[in-house]
Amino acid sequence: MIDKRELTEDGLEKNFATSTLGVYIFTTSLIPVLQKEQDPQVITVSSGGMLVQKLNTNDLRSERTPFDGTVVYAQNKVRDMGFPRLHCTHGLCRPSSKESLLWDAQ
Repeated sequence: MIDKRELTEDGLEKNFATSTLGVYIFTTSLIPVLQKEQDPQVITVSSGGMLVQKLNTNDLRSERTPFDGTVVYAQNKVRDMGFPRLHCTHGLCRPSSKESLLWDAQ
């Protein structure tokens, strides 16, 4: 977790680039391989940090509000938990139960 707002060479906030985009790029790059498997699984792990923040869709790049590394970390963890549902759009997942945040691959 980076405690001050820093940017990558591409102008992205570093926490967002590593914790959100890194996870997204890595897992979506696996989709073609997973789709060829008989029983593929994508397991997304987060932390309790996701429980302390609601997703702020008005400031995804942490530009409009005072920077707080802990808050930015929690925001990234909340975003990460949306990835399993995104993977379902590629036919890889189904909800394991209506009450669960865990999603199983088909």
